[in-house]
Amino acid sequence: MSNETLEALPLSVNLAIPDKTRSRLKTFETAFDMVKDYTITDADTAAAVASEMNAYLRSIDELEVLRKKHIAPGLQVIQNAKDLFDPAINGLIAAKDFCKNLLSGWDVKERARVALENSKREETARKLRQIAEATAAAERARADQEAAEKRRKAEEAAAAGNAARAAKLQEEARAAVETGAARAQDAILQAAASAAAAPPIVQEKVAGSQMRDKWVFVFAPGVTDLGQAKAMIVEAIGKGRTDLLGVLELNEPAIRKMAEGLHEAMRVPGFVAVNRPIVAGSRK
Repeated sequence: MSNETLEALPLSVNLAIPDKTRSRLKTFETAFDMVKDYTITDADTAAAVASEMNAYLRSIDELEVLRKKHIAPGLQVIQNAKDLFDPAINGLIAAKDFCKNLLSGWDVKERARVALENSKREETARKLRQIAEATAAAERARADQEAAEKRRKAEEAAAAGNAARAAKLQEEARAAVETGAARAQDAILQAAASAAAAPPIVQEKVAGSQMRDKWVFVFAPGVTDLGQAKAMIVEAIGKGRTDLLGVLELNEPAIRKMAEGLHEAMRVPGFVAVNRPIVAGSRK
């Protein structure tokens, strides 16, 4: 809003109220100061206080009528503005909410799709790892078997006095173990490379829209209404779930009605009914 627009706005409104009425209003502003030191010592002073209270009641009624009379034009201006702008604003809100719901529904489906795709990829990667581990174990077992056979022949050569052949066979046994370990490692690396070639899918962001998580509560499976849910909460509190005490809303109007109807017989844990009389004045 520009400064020119701000300067054009009215800063005050002068009400067409007679000076006599304005003077009475100023007097009424200090009405409490006039009575705050009153005390009642006998029936006559009580009657005088009651008479003054009733005069205040009549003045309140009179001022309420005047106030409504002067507020009515302003309220009509407000209503006219609402009638002018509200349909357009409501139309925009409906369109915005519809688009928002479309985006929210799409986001939920897209998250589910991405999660499913990533789950499939993870399952594929897991199977590749299992195959690689099995292949690696087979390569190591085959190498160990070949090495064991080389060592056996090396022992026979050594026993026959052929030291050179025994040494060569021992070296071939060590080479077989190393070759088996290398092949096993290569199988595992190939599986890791295959998994890396299919990285997790990331949900694509929509320009002009920013989705964020918003968790809400709904009825649990098997629960059909609020009363059933409250009964389950009360039962849980009785079993020690004191953290749920804040979930139960205190129904003050219901307790108030019980106090009005049952008086001293009201039985609500944590409350008692007490009688606090009020004065009913007369405007006549």
